[in-house]
Amino acid sequence: MGVHVGLYDDHNAGFAAVDEQGVVGYTEFERITRIKNQEGWLPELVGACFDRLPLDRLESVTAPRPELVKELLAERYGAVRSGPATMTLDGRTVRVIPQPDLHGYFHVLAATTLPLAGPGVYLSIVFDAEQPRFGWIDLRTPLETPRPVELTPVSSERWFNGAVFGDLFGRIFYGSGDLSNCGKLMGLSAWGSAKLKHVRELERVAQESFDPSVETWNGYCLGSADEALAAVEEYLGVSPRAHELSATLDLAASAQELFTHHFIEQVKEGVARTRKAIRAAGVHDEPVGVIYGGGCALSVVSNRDVREVAGLPVFIPPFAHDASQFVGGAVWAGLKSGMRWPGGVGWSGVPEHTEDHVSVAGAAQAGYETSPATPAEVARIIASGGLVALARGGAEAGPRALGHRSLLARANDPAMRDRLNDHVKKREWYRPFAPLLPREEFPRYFGEEASPASRYMLDSYRVRPEFRGRLTSVTGPDGVARPQCVDPDGDPFLYEVCQELGKLCGDPVLLNTSLNAPGRTIAHDLGQVVEDVVELGLDALVVDGSFVDLKDRAR
Repeated sequence: MGVHVGLYDDHNAGFAAVDEQGVVGYTEFERITRIKNQEGWLPELVGACFDRLPLDRLESVTAPRPELVKELLAERYGAVRSGPATMTLDGRTVRVIPQPDLHGYFHVLAATTLPLAGPGVYLSIVFDAEQPRFGWIDLRTPLETPRPVELTPVSSERWFNGAVFGDLFGRIFYGSGDLSNCGKLMGLSAWGSAKLKHVRELERVAQESFDPSVETWNGYCLGSADEALAAVEEYLGVSPRAHELSATLDLAASAQELFTHHFIEQVKEGVARTRKAIRAAGVHDEPVGVIYGGGCALSVVSNRDVREVAGLPVFIPPFAHDASQFVGGAVWAGLKSGMRWPGGVGWSGVPEHTEDHVSVAGAAQAGYETSPATPAEVARIIASGGLVALARGGAEAGPRALGHRSLLARANDPAMRDRLNDHVKKREWYRPFAPLLPREEFPRYFGEEASPASRYMLDSYRVRPEFRGRLTSVTGPDGVARPQCVDPDGDPFLYEVCQELGKLCGDPVLLNTSLNAPGRTIAHDLGQVVEDVVELGLDALVVDGSFVDLKDRAR
């Protein structure tokens, strides 16, 4: 069974490897370097990823710069060039394939690594830096050839694309179009009220500043890119950095409303057109789900609307941003090399074969005392107001902490959000936190079942009114939360912690946030975990079901 590798060296650079049974390797380079949105060719990190693979099964590699891969295979493993796109490694041929510009298709292929709804036809949505595009993929039988999914926009409004997200949210409030700032504004917009005058003005300047001849932005936000903050201050009469002012909150809410409105209108049209296209292709099976990829899928706010418009379960990979390029690239390389890919292989999104694996044995080897940590004891610390770091195995794929690099606290403590934002994570006051709870509790707290995307904290729900006052630390002022569901099969330890916490304080709901000190990416290996736990001043560190004593190292 061959192994196939995908590499990506642009925004969210990284490495993935697959075989016919699923993902066998995954690394986001920013986790190691702790540089947000790491990009560039990093040969030592790439080499370390190859070192962990069964090289005797390596069959193909795709990368944006294949010549660099050939040089690395030659220098590190003694591979010899045997053709324009092949290397000979220990007597076997390895294909090194230039990575084509199939950005949208790779997003779709990456999502097929997840546990889907079974064999069937899936609607596909990709929304990244370009316009939202729509198509479909036939997974009724395993994929055997790399037939690209035809993804097409449904609107002539080319100004509305992923770049508008960066401009509306990044430039207005942070003075830059850096997409990493966009997520911060999702929390801010929940505190304001959308105003029609703001929505219209934002739309006007967006349309006027888009150059359709080259499909790029001239820079806008009520002024040029260089003068965005000053222009917004003149428009509002106050500085947009004064986040506590109602005018700023309303402008953020208006930006979110503009984004959501245009996107969902296009989703309605895109879903209708795609259903017709499926029938026109002679396929009479009804779609069984929606695959949604691209960085905008991580915005969460509109994902609930996508689910409701489509009337189908929506599957969003936890690495929906550009990390999908190396995951989808690995699947594509396999298909180019004759791999039979079933789709919906069921990867949990948590790497098992990466150098960031954190274990009790590793902690003991590093000189730390350890002792058993039962779910009941962890729940007791949390119920008493303690903050617990949880680090287990490989870190999660993507930007969400899902229990492998998490900071856990009590969700029904009304002071917990301010405590974490102001004194622990030291970040903006409005930043939200996620509730983590058992799957079967979703109807009780949200009035509906958990969606597939809620497994990865990628869907939004309205908290039932009777619980909003109790779960204030994980509920936005608009009554919306982005919960994560757990079940006894997928994560028995966290599931039991929730159950024990419910016995102690009434609600089996944890507050979950990422384990990282201010200004850093999520902790990667044991050294980073310990460093961040100490800096954050947390009450306990749990590694694979054991407490790790950081006060006194074993001698």
